Amino acid sequence: MELVSGRRITRFCDGARLSIAARVSVFIRVCEAVQHAHQKGVIHRDLKPSNILCAYDAEDRPAPKIIDFGIAKALRGPLGERTIVTHEGQMLGTPAYMSPEQAELTALDIDTRTDVYSLGVVLYELLTGALPFDPKTLARAPAPEIQRILREVDPPRPTARLSGLADSDAIARDRSTTRLGLARSLARDLEWIAMRCLEKDRERRYDSAAELAADLRRHLDDEPVLAGPPGAAYRCAKFARRHRVGLSAAGVVALVGGAGLALAARGFLEASHQRSLARGARYLAEEIIMFDPAGAESMDDAIDGFAGRIRAQFGDDHASIGALLSGWGTHLMASARTEEAIPVLERALEHQRRALEADHPAIATTLHQLGQANRGRGHLADAERHLTEAKRIRRSTIGPDRRQYGETCFELARVLDAGAGGSRNDERDACLSEGIACYASAFGADDPRTLRETHRYAVWLGRIGRPEQAIRMHGRVFELGRSKRRAIPVAWHASGEELAELLCDAGRFEEASPVIDELLATIPEFEGSVPNRITRIALMAQRAAAGAPDGGAAALAERWFRGVLPIAEARFPPGHALRVMVLGELTRILERSPDADASEIAALRATLGAEKGDDSGAESGASSQ
Repeated sequence: MELVSGRRITRFCDGARLSIAARVSVFIRVCEAVQHAHQKGVIHRDLKPSNILCAYDAEDRPAPKIIDFGIAKALRGPLGERTIVTHEGQMLGTPAYMSPEQAELTALDIDTRTDVYSLGVVLYELLTGALPFDPKTLARAPAPEIQRILREVDPPRPTARLSGLADSDAIARDRSTTRLGLARSLARDLEWIAMRCLEKDRERRYDSAAELAADLRRHLDDEPVLAGPPGAAYRCAKFARRHRVGLSAAGVVALVGGAGLALAARGFLEASHQRSLARGARYLAEEIIMFDPAGAESMDDAIDGFAGRIRAQFGDDHASIGALLSGWGTHLMASARTEEAIPVLERALEHQRRALEADHPAIATTLHQLGQANRGRGHLADAERHLTEAKRIRRSTIGPDRRQYGETCFELARVLDAGAGGSRNDERDACLSEGIACYASAFGADDPRTLRETHRYAVWLGRIGRPEQAIRMHGRVFELGRSKRRAIPVAWHASGEELAELLCDAGRFEEASPVIDELLATIPEFEGSVPNRITRIALMAQRAAAGAPDGGAAALAERWFRGVLPIAEARFPPGHALRVMVLGELTRILERSPDADASEIAALRATLGAEKGDDSGAESGASSQ
C-alpha cells in the first residue's frame, strides 16, 4: 500500500495563498484523478478535502492525490450484488459533501454523478472558504432532516455565501486578493460551474468529472463555459414546482422572493382576503426576509418581537398574524433552520385557531409544515399528530383529489416509516396508496410526479417483503412512464430494473425477458449511469444462467449477455471485471450448448484469455472439451 503524504487540499491552498486561478488548476487535476477511478469502475462516494491530499511534486507543482476508498462502490473486482448494489438502510458518506440521491437510505441507483456533486462541494469550499450547507446543522440533524435539506433546500450561490461570512476579508487574503476581487472572480463562470455540480436533479449536473474539468479549462482559457444561468423557462418551471400556490394572483407572488415566502403568501391570501394583496405581499417580502432574531435573548422573545411588528401593521388581526408567522416558519425551514421554525409555526397555529374555523385550509397548511419540521428533528409523535390532523382537514375541505392532500399523505407515510420499525406497514401502505391516487387524480396517472411517487412506493414494497405488490407497482411505472422516460429517467429505468430483478428472483425469467430487452435498448439514453445499469443486467443474466443452465433461461441469459457485451466493451477498458465476467459467462453457456458454433467458442476463449492478461481462457476452454 502506498504511503500518501500531504495536507488536505483546502489547507494546502490556504497555506500557500493560492489564487483562484491556481486553485482551479489544482482542482482540475483532482477531477482527472476521479475520472480515472470512474473509468476503472469505482465510485468514491466520500470525496471531501480530508480525502484529497496535496503536496508539491518533484517539479514544485501542486500534486493532489485521492485517498480512502473505504466506502467506494466498486464495479471492479469480484462481481456480486454486495459490491455493486448500495446497501439499504445505511447513510454512507459525509452529509456536508453528500449528493441528495446518496443520502436516501433506500437508494439503489448511485452512479458517477454522485461524485460530481461532491466535487462541486469541494470546489465551492476551495472558492469561498465555506460549505454550501452548515456542517454543524447537518451533524446535529437526524437522517430524515438531512435528506430533506439535501433534497429540497437550494444552497446559496458562492457570491451570496461569501457576502454573509464574517471573515470574508481573511478568506480573500488566503486567495491573494481582496474581498471585492474575490467576489468578482467567483461571479458568472465559476459560480455557474459550482452550482451546476450541486443540482438536485443529477440529470442537470455534468455527466462526468472529465466534463467538469473541461468546463474549468474553458474558464481558465477565457472561453465560453457550458454551465450558465438557468434560462427563464427553467426558472419559471422550477418556481412553479416549488411554490404551487396562488399562481392566479401572479402579481402578488411575483413580489415575494425567496424560498418559503410563496407559501406565506398563500397563507396570507387564505386568511386575509379582505386586505390589499399588494400590501400583504410587500410586507411578507420585507418583514420575513429582513427580520433577524439573532439579537433576541430567546426564540420566544424573537417571536414576540416579530408578532409585535405585525401588530403595528395589522392590529390584532390574529388571522394575519398567524399567516405571517406561518410564512416566517416556512422560510426558516427552507433555510435549513428547522429547530427555530418549530416554535414559530406553533405560535402561528395558536393565532390561527383563535381567528379561523377549526377546519380552515390555512390551519391545515401550518399543521403540515409543523409535521414536516418535527419529522426533520426526529419528533415523530408530534409529527404524526400534526400530519394526521392536517390530513383530516384537507380531506374534508379540499377533497382527496387535490395535490395538497397527497403531499400530506406522503409526509405522514414518511413519519410512519421512520419510527415504527415495520410495525405499521399497513398504515403506511394505506397512506401511500391514497397519496398516489390523489396525484393520479390531480395530475394524471402518467404524470412524472405521480410516477416518481409510485416508483418510491414500489421500492418500499420490495424492501418490506411484498414482492407481488412491488411487481405490480414497478410494472405500472414501466408501462405508463415509457413515453415520459426522458422526464423521469432515473425512476423509469430503476423501476424496470427492479421489476426484472423481482421477476428473476421468482424464477419468472420469461416475464423478465421483454423488460430486460427494453432496458438494454434504452441504455444509451442514460449516459451518466451506464456502468450501474449494465452491471445489474449482467447480474440478472448470471442468475438466469445459474438457475436453469440447461433450460430456456439459459437461452435468455445468452441473449442478455450478448446485449451487455458490446456496451461493456465500449465503456470499459480491457481487463475490466465486467468485461471478464460477461465473456466468461457467455463462453460457459455456449460450451454447454450442443448447437453452439465451435469457432465462436474458440474466439471467445481467446478474447477472455487476452482480457485476463494470460492464456487462462484458452486453458479453461481446452479442459472443458
